[in-house]
Amino acid sequence: MAFSKDFLMGQKEKLLKHKMRVMNTMKENYQTEVIAQTEDTIEDGDQAQIYTNQNVSFSLQKSSIKTLHDIEIALEKIEKGGYGICEETGEPIETKRLEKQPWVRLSLEAQEELERQEKKFLRAA
Repeated sequence: MAFSKDFLMGQKEKLLKHKMRVMNTMKENYQTEVIAQTEDTIEDGDQAQIYTNQNVSFSLQKSSIKTLHDIEIALEKIEKGGYGICEETGEPIETKRLEKQPWVRLSLEAQEELERQEKKFLRAA
């Protein structure tokens, strides 16, 4: 199944907009963290809260970096061909799934199988 040029250009636009949103959010979070730490005199009770906030912020940054990476891969696939093809099965990814999350790299079935395998691995560990 080949996607139309209009669909691909629409997806590219969505990807670029989402990329900017993610980057802006990361920048805002970073600035908030740095400003809060440098402007406030930190008391002992605040240290624990700052540590917790930093851990949450780190997790969000890590997730944002992964999303940015996936967006870059999707943009490259649009340019070179291969956009919308599941990396696991080689089958087309559902159009609705791509419209909802244009950077996905796996079909719904492949994603579910991956998650089942991860759960099985975690239970065994």
